[in-house]
Amino acid sequence: MPHDLFISTPDVVHLSTGPIAAASDTSHIFKYAFLGVDSNGAPPPIKLPAEYAPWQDALRRAKSLPLRLGDVSSAAEAWCQSVREMPVISIDALLASLPDLVRARQVLLFLLHFYVHSLPPSSGSEGIRIPKALAIPVLEVSYALDMPPALTYADTTYYNYELHEENGIRALDLFTGSSDEAHFYVTTVEIEQEGQKAMAVMLEIVSALSDPALMDKNEEERLAGLLRSLAASISEMGRILDAVRDGCAPSVFYNDIRPWYVGSKEEGDGKWVFDRLEGNRWVQRGKEGAWVARAMAGSTAAQSAIVQAVDVFLGIEGLTHERGGLGTNTAIDRGGYGGSGERGNFLTKMRAYLPLAHRKFIKALGDKAQGLREHAEKSEVAREAYNEAVLALKEFRTVHVRIATLYIVSQARKAIGAEVSEGVKGTGGTELVPFLKGVRDRTGQGALKVSE
Repeated sequence: MPHDLFISTPDVVHLSTGPIAAASDTSHIFKYAFLGVDSNGAPPPIKLPAEYAPWQDALRRAKSLPLRLGDVSSAAEAWCQSVREMPVISIDALLASLPDLVRARQVLLFLLHFYVHSLPPSSGSEGIRIPKALAIPVLEVSYALDMPPALTYADTTYYNYELHEENGIRALDLFTGSSDEAHFYVTTVEIEQEGQKAMAVMLEIVSALSDPALMDKNEEERLAGLLRSLAASISEMGRILDAVRDGCAPSVFYNDIRPWYVGSKEEGDGKWVFDRLEGNRWVQRGKEGAWVARAMAGSTAAQSAIVQAVDVFLGIEGLTHERGGLGTNTAIDRGGYGGSGERGNFLTKMRAYLPLAHRKFIKALGDKAQGLREHAEKSEVAREAYNEAVLALKEFRTVHVRIATLYIVSQARKAIGAEVSEGVKGTGGTELVPFLKGVRDRTGQGALKVSE
C-alpha cells in the first residue's frame, strides 16, 4: 500500500482562511426555517460539479454493494482500497457556492462513516486512519463551514433530501438502503417542515412585541392567538415524531441504522486519525505528529435546530440547556465534544454541531424574543397562551422519551439478553432516558404561574 495514503506523509495542509461568509448568513431563516440553505429556501443540489464525481461515484458504489457494518467481504475491502486510491481533490471550486459546499460535505461525511464503520473490527489502540483522499477534503469542507468532521443531524436531514411534487420528500442517501432508514429521515424532514410554520409564527410574535406602546387589548388577543398557533405547531411536531413508528422498526433502527452514526471516540480503536491539517478545532496533535480527532458525537436529535430555537424563543433555555448536566467525568464536560467549548448540559454542547448560520440565528433569536416571557408574566391573556406553548414543548419531549425508550433502551435490553438500567447512552454519549426526562420535566417548569 502506498505510504503517502495516510498520516505518515510529511506535508501539512494549512487552513489560512476561516469559514466562508455565506455559511453565517441567517437572512433566510425566518422565512424558510432551517431546511433552506440559502435565500431560495431549496435543499442543496443533488449533483456536485463534474470534477467531484469521484466522491459521488464512491458513495454510489458503497450503497450498491451494499457495505455492511464491520464488513469482511472482499468487495468491501476492494471498495475501501478504491477510497484510499482516490485523488485528493481541491475544494476551491466549491467555496463560491454554499449549496454545493454543503452537498459536498454530506457526500463526504456519508463516505467517511461508510469507510470507518465498514472496516472489520480491530483490537488495536492506534485508531482508524482516514485515507488522505478522504481526510483532507472532509477537514477542509468542515472547516469552511465551521462544522465538525463527523456526521451530524444536518447531514442526515437538512442536506439529505429532495422534494417531489407528487411523491413529497425523498431521502437521498441511506447507509442500509432500507425503507426503515428512509422513513426515519423523512420523519425528521417533516418535523423541520412543520418548524417552518412555527418559525413564521415566531416572526409575527417578534413583530407584535416590537412596540409595547401599541399593545392594546386587541393586540393582546392577537398575541395570544399567535402563541396558540405556535403551540399547535409544536404539538404537530410531536405527532410527526410519534409517527416514526409507522415505518421504522425499532430493532432495525437500533441494530442496523444507528451504529453508522457513531462518531470518533476519545481513545482506542474507535479513535479517528486524520491526515495532517493545521487549524481545525476538532482535531488535536497526537503522537508522532498525527492529527487525532477529538471525541465527537454522531448524528442525534439533540442537534435539531428548530427544537433548540423554540427553547430559546420561549425564554426557557436556562432551564433546558444550563441545568441537569452530566457530571464531571465525561468527555463532554472535559471541554466538550471536540470543538465545543460551550458551558452547560448536553443540549448546549450539541449546538456546536449545528450549521454556523443556525447557531448564529438561535443566539440572535434569544435577543429578539427577550421580552416575550416577561410580557406574558404581566398579561393574563398572553400568559395562558404562552403556557400552552411551553406545555406543548413538554409534551413533544414526552414523545421523545417514549421513542428513545422504545428504539434504544428496550432494544439494548434485548441485545444483551438481560435487564439494563436506563443508563443506556444515546448516539451523542448521554445517559439517554434520565437526561431526556430531566429536560422534559424542566421544560414543564417553564410554565408561568397562573394567578388564583
